[in-house]
Amino acid sequence: MRLCAGPHCAFPAWHTACNTPVIPQDPADARLVRRGPAVRNGSQAVVAVARRRNEQRSRRSSWLRPSAVWLWVFACGFWCAGALAETVRVEVGGLDDELRKNVLAFLSIAKLGKERGKASQPLDASDVQRLHVAARGEIAEALQPFGYYEPTVRATLEHAKEGWIARYDVDRGPATVIGAVEVRAQGAGNGEPAVRDAVASAVFMPGEVLLHTKYEAAKQRLFEAAYAAGYIDAKYQRAEILVRRDAREADIRLVLDTGPKYYFGPVHIEQDILDPRFVDRFVRIEPGEPFNSSRLIELQLALSDSGYFNEVTVDPARANAVDRHVPINVHTSPRQTQEYTVGIGYGTDTGPRLRLGTELRRLNEHGHRFKADLRVSGIATTAAGEYQVPVKNVTTDTLSYRAAIGTQDFGDLETDQISLGMSLNDAWRSLRRRTYLIAERERWTESGETRTEDVLYPGMQLSSRPTVDSLFTRQGHSWSADVRGGSDNLGSAESFLRLHVTGNLVRPLAERMRFLIRSEYGAMRADDLGRVPPSQRFFAGGDRSVRGYRYQKLGPTDAAGAVVGGRYLVTASAEVDYLFFRNYGAAMFFDAGNAANEPWPKLDRSVGIGMRWKSQVGMLRIDIAHPLDDPDTDYRLHLSIGSDL
Repeated sequence: MRLCAGPHCAFPAWHTACNTPVIPQDPADARLVRRGPAVRNGSQAVVAVARRRNEQRSRRSSWLRPSAVWLWVFACGFWCAGALAETVRVEVGGLDDELRKNVLAFLSIAKLGKERGKASQPLDASDVQRLHVAARGEIAEALQPFGYYEPTVRATLEHAKEGWIARYDVDRGPATVIGAVEVRAQGAGNGEPAVRDAVASAVFMPGEVLLHTKYEAAKQRLFEAAYAAGYIDAKYQRAEILVRRDAREADIRLVLDTGPKYYFGPVHIEQDILDPRFVDRFVRIEPGEPFNSSRLIELQLALSDSGYFNEVTVDPARANAVDRHVPINVHTSPRQTQEYTVGIGYGTDTGPRLRLGTELRRLNEHGHRFKADLRVSGIATTAAGEYQVPVKNVTTDTLSYRAAIGTQDFGDLETDQISLGMSLNDAWRSLRRRTYLIAERERWTESGETRTEDVLYPGMQLSSRPTVDSLFTRQGHSWSADVRGGSDNLGSAESFLRLHVTGNLVRPLAERMRFLIRSEYGAMRADDLGRVPPSQRFFAGGDRSVRGYRYQKLGPTDAAGAVVGGRYLVTASAEVDYLFFRNYGAAMFFDAGNAANEPWPKLDRSVGIGMRWKSQVGMLRIDIAHPLDDPDTDYRLHLSIGSDL
């Protein structure tokens, strides 16, 4: 009798050691089954080649975005193919939601319908009937992690026009409760504070219902506390649940032998493309620290994400340990020094767009880089170059020098821009920080007058660093705040102070449903707004602002009715989306916002519906929005793609 079903377990985040035996204690009930717990040891602590993030980068850079029409046809084709496939509908009754979800995760008959449906293949009657017979045992196995070992299942199977219908009415039966408990650590590490805390936190009260998830969490927490403290030979002498069916009780035994403590030795990185002193700055491990494999994974990812190396393998030389100090050897292969990119896309804000870019990764042995790109779209044409120097923590921090030239539309104003700037991009506490100084010359025509103005402004931007999947977020948030200002005594045509704050929030409403909130506020102080370049003013409207209105067409106007931008900006959006079929879904939303010269402007509103496709590069959104405050427009189509945060 198993504790949980490994890959079939509905709690992968909790069941991290699924080989723990559940041992019947009644001699007439079953024979004794013993298996050693599946835990790591130091000799196996070899970190694999870090390809995951490189593969993600490759997929994103090589993917060319198709047009909206083809994406729509693609989505409809998949939907129709799936709709024609015969299905198995599985109904489970008599259980609360948590137990029912775990049962459905265990049932092979439920998985059969999904797999065949995806492949658009007919279902074989013998397969359905065979899995229906096996369902009783799978349901019993699914209920064991919750302490129910004696369920009663009433099962029926019928074939209807739309496919198969399998029904299971389940009586979970009496619960098994906890009897005797033994949780302790022995060996050299039993006095470690983290190990003692892990033992103390493993609280099992006699008489409470047996929950395998709680047992597994305590087991993993104790092992990880010892392993993180340097006891890489730690292993369980006893790790078992002993079930006495006649008494409906279970005894818990967790006895961890920590073994001796190990430490990091010297770290050697094998490479010949960069100055060794520069590469050593990626190493955040000091010899003599307790050995911890998570620190090695951090080193591996830091080197892989640097862009200098194609492959990175971290090898703890356990056999060469001296006084339990393990030397670390890092094997690398160089990445190409040059990369060229081509990007083609379309958005209702920008129209068709083209991007050509190049990156020179190693200009010298100190890791300096140069990036250049050309961007062409319906609202902007810009060419820019940027020279980057790794500084401080070379994993996250750079000093950049940037120059750009181009034309760009802001509202109804077309501007010509030249800019020079430098910025320090680093980590500050748990945030990303950008401190910058930028000089710009901007020329535009407003109210029939052509103007050319210079601005020199310092600024700082703080932004959160999402720790969740940013391409399709189930729950998370992000925010950014930017403040900048210039003085007419220090190179700017007009003194100004500008603040811009944005925020995004995503929360789950159901398994495939989300609630999304987006908000934005901007404020600027300036005596003469006409001398402030349009790039510093605020505008509203567009795909990521207020849908239903054209891009940057909400804001103050001049005497001719041209939108020229304002001192203040307020936007907000609330949306619910639901994936109703695989990666395809629908959404409904409400947007409001405006730009004005007063702090709290009258908001223009819109409502709408949309289609969603969860793609490899983020959520594709096709929205139809109806503006509530524009009597001349019935609806507007919006197409966008990217992260929700």
